[in-house]
Amino acid sequence: MNTTWGDLPVLTRATNEMGDVAGFVARWESGTARRSRLALRTSGFGNRNADGSPERPSAGAVVPGEGIVLDGEEAGWTGALEDGVRELVPAMVRALDCVTYSSCQGHDYRALGRPSRTREVCLLARTPEEADRLTCELGARLRAAPAGLDGPGVRVGLLREDLRCRTTGTHWRGLTLRFDRPAGADWTEYFADLDASTATVVALFDA
Repeated sequence: MNTTWGDLPVLTRATNEMGDVAGFVARWESGTARRSRLALRTSGFGNRNADGSPERPSAGAVVPGEGIVLDGEEAGWTGALEDGVRELVPAMVRALDCVTYSSCQGHDYRALGRPSRTREVCLLARTPEEADRLTCELGARLRAAPAGLDGPGVRVGLLREDLRCRTTGTHWRGLTLRFDRPAGADWTEYFADLDASTATVVALFDA
């Protein structure tokens, strides 16, 4: 049983960093919007970023209450979330009183000849104590899930990772809820099972 953040399996990326992490947390807690609204476009593969391109998978971090412009139309902060995680991220924020700094709905890039991406939601712990609290609460909810959380093409897991602040060089504790593709499953199986698995997880936080 994972009882502390340090007990979780480690997720390692080539780069996992943000400009001013403390500033982002302060904006999240105060609900303060940036000076100019973030403008995002949606790609044909479901990405949301500045130019609507799958070549640029990331976008600026948005806080609850912040307005954005999505595909030329005004939208609330959830408009920055890709469709596959649009219900999951707010449900986790409400249930866990947590900060999320990144998410991805998963993208099928086989037609582009590029590696496809799995679905995930990344949480930022404001303190080491919160990292342990989130580990316990998330783990308990996942363990309480009914049959159907995992499908033949999807495995849901909780991992820990490090978020580096580019401004100060400090490191923050992060947790990532990842919908992974098991060994032996192909991408067709993965995307066929993904939305049903996600709906099961959303229900764990809406209960």
